[in-house]
Amino acid sequence: MRRGPGPGGALARIVALGLVVSVGRLAWAALQAPAPLVVDVAADATDVAVQRAVDEARMLALADTLGWARTDPILSRHLAAGARWVDPDLGDVGQAADAARAWGLDVHDPLVRERLLHRVDAVLSAPATAPDTATLEAWRADHGDRFARPAPVTFEHRVVLARLHGDDLDATVARVQAALEAGEAVAGDPLPGLRPTDRQTRTRVASLWGGAVADALADAPVGVWVTVPTARGVDLVRVVARPDPVVPALDAIRAEVQMDWSRSTAPARRRARLDDLAARWPVTVVRR
Repeated sequence: MRRGPGPGGALARIVALGLVVSVGRLAWAALQAPAPLVVDVAADATDVAVQRAVDEARMLALADTLGWARTDPILSRHLAAGARWVDPDLGDVGQAADAARAWGLDVHDPLVRERLLHRVDAVLSAPATAPDTATLEAWRADHGDRFARPAPVTFEHRVVLARLHGDDLDATVARVQAALEAGEAVAGDPLPGLRPTDRQTRTRVASLWGGAVADALADAPVGVWVTVPTARGVDLVRVVARPDPVVPALDAIRAEVQMDWSRSTAPARRRARLDDLAARWPVTVVRR
């Protein structure tokens, strides 16, 4: 699907219009004189609802100033389709979209509104510049739990196969578990790939032996044999060592850390830039 310009291109376009990025905020320096907006809200609207309505009115005003309602190809195709429903003889997309706008089909169209709000929101939330290494390193250190990777678990593993023991499965499992807990050398049933002692990540265990075994290794107390019913019979596992999760070095997860930083800091950027819009578009709120 063809999409409109991304946040970076939109920011460059805003700067070209005189919207200067300064200390992470947009200073609206080269636009025309303030244009008051009137925002209608319900009589019992909460403060949160009123603020949202005011923000959206300013965002739509910015989209109009940037000409997005007239130049967005997705909206043009959408409006053209609506216009052709009224007049099937309209020409190309541009002509049909212009006719739709002339008839006011875009004024209360929810798709037009949401598309414009989405594009403006992306611009207001986008960082003006990429964070430097020091910023990302500090973010990784402060939010390490978000980037931690489970360390491989060392464990012992035996299997009692249902196809070999039939009705004696439960009794066999009980005998094997008792022997293992007593420290006896018990091999269990043979199974390709099974190692008496292994060291694997949870993801690898799940792929080899199933999610139930992986969950048991994640939750079982260290040093205790536990039984895990599976489709093949019963697995017996004992965690030998379960190291704490490890946070990789920044070089290994830089893109992930940057995405998390950008997403987490976006609300503050958005709010600051919306507050800057207040000088450009003062609002009168009318409760009805």
